[in-house]
Amino acid sequence: MGDDFTYTNSKMWFSNLDKFINHINSKTKDTRMTAFYSTPTCYMKAVKEYMETGALVPENKTTDFFPYASSENAYWTGYFTSKPAMKGLLTRQMNVFALSDDLTTQSSSEEIFERAIALAQHHDAVRYNDKYVVTVYNPSSKEAVNLVKIPYYGTSEKDQVTVSDNRGTILNHTISPTLIMTQFGKPTQLQSPTVAPFQLWFSATIGPLGFKSYFVDTNGNTRKALKKRVKLPIEDKSKSKLASNEATISNQFIKISFDEYGQLYQLQDLQSLQQDIYNISQSFLWYQGADNILQQASGAYVFRPQPNTTAEEILIERIGVETHLVQNDLFQEVQQTFNFLPNWVTQSVRLYNNKPYVEFEYTIGPLPFNISNLISHEVITRYTVNSLNDISFTNNGMFTTDANGRQYIKRTRDFASDYTYDNSEPIASNYYPINTRIILTDENKIKSLVVLTDRSQAGGSLEDGQLEILVHRRDFFDDGFGVDEPLNELGRDNRGLVIRGRHWLILTDKGNATKMARTIAQDLFYSPIITFSQYSSVNAYTSSYLTQFSGLSKPFPDNFSGLSKPFPDNVNLLTLKQLSPTSVLIRVEHIFQKNEDTLLDCGNVLGCSAPVKLNLSEYFNTFNIISAKELTLAGNDWINNSDIDITGIVLNPMEIRTFQLQVQSVNNVPGQNV
Repeated sequence: MGDDFTYTNSKMWFSNLDKFINHINSKTKDTRMTAFYSTPTCYMKAVKEYMETGALVPENKTTDFFPYASSENAYWTGYFTSKPAMKGLLTRQMNVFALSDDLTTQSSSEEIFERAIALAQHHDAVRYNDKYVVTVYNPSSKEAVNLVKIPYYGTSEKDQVTVSDNRGTILNHTISPTLIMTQFGKPTQLQSPTVAPFQLWFSATIGPLGFKSYFVDTNGNTRKALKKRVKLPIEDKSKSKLASNEATISNQFIKISFDEYGQLYQLQDLQSLQQDIYNISQSFLWYQGADNILQQASGAYVFRPQPNTTAEEILIERIGVETHLVQNDLFQEVQQTFNFLPNWVTQSVRLYNNKPYVEFEYTIGPLPFNISNLISHEVITRYTVNSLNDISFTNNGMFTTDANGRQYIKRTRDFASDYTYDNSEPIASNYYPINTRIILTDENKIKSLVVLTDRSQAGGSLEDGQLEILVHRRDFFDDGFGVDEPLNELGRDNRGLVIRGRHWLILTDKGNATKMARTIAQDLFYSPIITFSQYSSVNAYTSSYLTQFSGLSKPFPDNFSGLSKPFPDNVNLLTLKQLSPTSVLIRVEHIFQKNEDTLLDCGNVLGCSAPVKLNLSEYFNTFNIISAKELTLAGNDWINNSDIDITGIVLNPMEIRTFQLQVQSVNNVPGQNV
């Protein structure tokens, strides 16, 4: 039982099911059958017990059932991307609350914390203050070293601003102009008066599951800016605008180059033995979504380009992309405005110091709307590796996507493992869910292109050497599968939703790419969370509030610490949740697949894919473990109701293990507010 929009009258259905169950059970003696209400947990327990008898040997299935289609023209691949802003928000919230439960007070309220984050990120929290505290929270179980970017409402990039940490150490920082699309001197893409004209950047090192507070003093420049009503800096960027649009930026790992039309055309791997040069391009295009005139429409669930059409590039030929170059001690970027009629795509292509990837931070929208001629827009970004060292990049129609950020699933263009492939929708039928990454590999040259996403999206490889990802959608026709409305998000100003997202691109050796994709995807998913507050003086604030905390690292003098040492690189602490004052639920996961990495790495001679042995008693400082029992993945049933040895927990590749710990608190918390 159970189906979308079908069983709406619960009283009728359950009354009839009760009669059905009673009828079956009245004949149990004859049929040897018993009917009862069940749950997935009960079902899996029954399957497990049946398997233990040896009567069932399950098939090991290495694929899923995607893409799903309910008819030859209705491939349900659009919902992988639909509502992109909400998907981004949910991803951010997930990494906060998976590991943020208060382990010192059982009655702490996550809802209060959630509301505080939402309020603190509002523009009013920072706009009208000259002195504010920036608190950076790291939701990862690994140490985070990141550039922090915050809105800055000052007068210019040369403002004298002071950034210091909780010990009074002055930090290096930079101010860069915000990329804001304008027409005739007025903003067209982001029209809100709360958009900051600048961005303030500084480097932050945050302990695992910890936070650290930084103090920003604008020295009165915010107040000056408000009095002067400073205009958006786009008009003042001519000094950085590139005359021919050609540019090259680099860091220790990568050098990328842009052609005379302002588009990416080359990437050089500075760490490879031959310093490999890839001819690579990245562009934005859009498919016209199918309307509902005598055909299946493209909508919230279904992605369907208008029949007999191809993707159109979001660029006016021979005009190209308007570019601005930003270079400083912390990062380098090329800011791009894609000339179209009207303009609705901007992007920053960025290289950070000490980071082995290229960041593409795009802002898209509002997508066009014409009441007299409704045309749905399906917006994609396309990455193309044309050649490596002047030799074509070939992936033979195969590529890889992840399943929920964990195991990899091999995909083959124009092929389905569970049914006969139908080429009625050659684009939509080759799109798959991308939860965190998509990988293209040339097996002959043993090179891989990896694109990491900051939210779930749809994508695929329609041609060799090419990946395309669906990043934004605006469909004016209902696809007829239950929503009963078009996918037409209006945004805060009713002109259409504007979204901002990030892709991280890696191009390197196949073996190295696999490990980098695993570990760097964790960095992207567990990106630091930033909140704001006011302060009058640093001394007054630090004497009243805790300004540094780490849940998983060795304590320093002013730092409350939760763990005595970090987990291995191939292990992630997935859940840390207090159930009662003396009971804690934890989940630990092995993030590598079998035989995925066999190099001397992750502290093991067999590589990151080797099994890991953990002694849980060595990690936690805030409590002592008295005993432990292992539960099922969902944490709602015992695997073994007897105590287990916590000093020899073995994690095999891709394994998640769940434990309920009986603990005794250790009071290491300083007498300060948080």
